[in-house]
Amino acid sequence: MVEVKGPVMKHGEYALHHKKYRVTLLRGLLLIAVGALLIQPGGSGGGPAALALIIGYSISNVALFFLPSRLVQSLRFELVVGGADLLLVGLGLHLSGMTATAL
Repeated sequence: MVEVKGPVMKHGEYALHHKKYRVTLLRGLLLIAVGALLIQPGGSGGGPAALALIIGYSISNVALFFLPSRLVQSLRFELVVGGADLLLVGLGLHLSGMTATAL
């Protein structure tokens, strides 16, 4: 039998850690896609507003790791994160000037 040394995560803690990791990874990919729209050659760019959007969203993505476990487990967390992601895509499309072609 193998002996485990050090702190051991329970199954619930392990699943919660992976949920935070998956959400952060997916939001990071979304941030890269919207950032690519904003800095594409020939686009309108968006200027300082686009930069503020990208930086603010990056900070919120990092802040997810510091949220308490009880918040991450709730349905409200998923709804707020989903709403924020929709806001990011909409604002990114608006700032890039692609709203007429994307919709």
